[in-house]
Amino acid sequence: MLVFRPVATHDLDQLEAFAHSASAGITNLPKNRGLLQAKQTLSIESLRKAVTKPTNESYMFILEDLENGTIIGTSAIHAQAAWNEPQYFFRIETKEEASQTLGIINRSQWIRPVIYQPSHTEVCGLYLNPIHRKGGAGRILSLSRFLFIGCFPHRFDPKYVIAEMRGVIDENDHAPFYDGLLKHFFELEFTEILNYLSSGKQFIQELLPQSSFPVDLLPKNAREVIGKAHPSSEPALALLKKEGFTFSQEVDLFDGGPKIYSSPKNIRCIRDSTLTLFAGISEEEFGEEEFLVCNGKIDFRACATRLSIDHRGHIYLPQKAAEALEIKTGMPLRYVSLRPKKDNSIRENKHSNKEIEA
Repeated sequence: MLVFRPVATHDLDQLEAFAHSASAGITNLPKNRGLLQAKQTLSIESLRKAVTKPTNESYMFILEDLENGTIIGTSAIHAQAAWNEPQYFFRIETKEEASQTLGIINRSQWIRPVIYQPSHTEVCGLYLNPIHRKGGAGRILSLSRFLFIGCFPHRFDPKYVIAEMRGVIDENDHAPFYDGLLKHFFELEFTEILNYLSSGKQFIQELLPQSSFPVDLLPKNAREVIGKAHPSSEPALALLKKEGFTFSQEVDLFDGGPKIYSSPKNIRCIRDSTLTLFAGISEEEFGEEEFLVCNGKIDFRACATRLSIDHRGHIYLPQKAAEALEIKTGMPLRYVSLRPKKDNSIRENKHSNKEIEA
């Protein structure tokens, strides 16, 4: 059983080892114990904070295999990105120039630096151990964040949720987009840039040119990766698109990865989720459809499981799922189909007339 939960103090040693196993470009999972501990502490403090509107809160989550207690993935939510320091992107724009004399109309793509401070809610920091990238673990790790947002909407921006997808980085940790453009201004290797990004973004403001750049003048290998996700991030990008995200026409400054966005009310996992009560444990046969279920508490827990629904709309769960969610009969739950539904029919539990315990 895999459980999605907030990072806890006792996770630091394992989290540090997990960060060192991650590949280059995962800036939200620094290979530095002090920086990781700072992220962990901020997450714990954010959960304890009485929030009326989003500010600098940041929530870090892990996906834990309960059978052996190991961390197999991480993801995060920034309540309001760029609260403490700006976010920088390149915006892709089309320019049109015409000559009446020659009867020519030229259309060309340009990229222009844009700066946001503060920004919107951002889902980020998703990294899954490669050996667990089959079987739906990545789906749980990504989508559970939206159930958390759905449970606590006052903690997040009501207008937009954004996500930056990791761009193309080769096997030698070179980013073609960076090498073809900003390396000429920053005079650092891409891996050195990542190290600086782990500590802050002040250097970007100091060195970033403010002019637009014609895409056609970039090297071919740089042009080809603008707005492209890293191959390992393509499944995550496809998943978010199916949840309602779309390309913003903005890309990361350094690896050229796409920035995508959606209104919270249009994200399937939030829009289609149902708030109900836990009717109890049942070990009877459930339907084939899997659901993402969470406990709705600030001490958040979510897992993928089958379930059944009684005539009141309350749900029964297998014992392992109930234990993973740390819930008791009568407690509120939120659930949504793990995948977009093709069939709305759900097996009804034969105990549907059973009263909920007080």
